[in-house]
Amino acid sequence: MERMSAKAAAKPAKGGLPNLLYLWATAEKLPPLTGVGELHVLMPWGSLVRGILGSSPEMLRGLAAVCPPDAAFLVALNLHAWRPPVPEVGEHPEPTPETVDEGLAALRAGRLAAHRLPVPGRGGGGGPGRPPGPAG
Repeated sequence: MERMSAKAAAKPAKGGLPNLLYLWATAEKLPPLTGVGELHVLMPWGSLVRGILGSSPEMLRGLAAVCPPDAAFLVALNLHAWRPPVPEVGEHPEPTPETVDEGLAALRAGRLAAHRLPVPGRGGGGGPGRPPGPAG
């Protein structure tokens, strides 16, 4: 993260990204942020991975609260945590595209938050490698 942070801080002509923010914080206690257009969660662990997989609607609400309704929400999971299972993944079975889709269905329907998160493979396609737009 240090190397990428230094690159992001460079001048735009040298590959810098003036609007990039790397955040190392607990999801339960995010700093006051708004308007995050693209939220990446990389290799979540412990309570964050359990929250992403549906154990904590409050955590998903907290993540959604920093984003506008059309924000991209991208998660990269370490599936090796399920082979064999480690305590940090709790009782969750190894996620599949179908179980993740089911887990986020309530959020997409707006039952958990005012914001909707896109679910890959469902309408409003954002092109290859990009999540689709919000549910209508």
